[in-house]
Amino acid sequence: EPLLGHLTELLLLQLTPAQLSQLSGVAGSLSVRTSADPSARRTLVSFWQKLRNQSRPGDDLWLEASLRLAESTAIEGRRQDALRMLQVVNVLHPEWGRAERKQRAAMLQKQLESAP
Repeated sequence: EPLLGHLTELLLLQLTPAQLSQLSGVAGSLSVRTSADPSARRTLVSFWQKLRNQSRPGDDLWLEASLRLAESTAIEGRRQDALRMLQVVNVLHPEWGRAERKQRAAMLQKQLESAP
């Protein structure tokens, strides 16, 4: 996906929180479509890592990026790492910023805990 490369390039610029939020929305819509493509998934992981690093811990973008990274880690088969990521955020920010994200995090945690 050429769009993924452009998203990553845009993160090199000094963007406003509103612009970062818009990029997050675009990347979120790409996540489902690219989860089967390892190269695209790596690019998305890089995007979410950069977005999280550019955000303040606990803010909306940081929480979304943290959840997306946990989801990607789970897709890679690193169940314990994904669980640990979720548990850290659960301790520091138990509300996950909003109810929808908290529900997604809880569903992912439940899936990971029930996996063999």
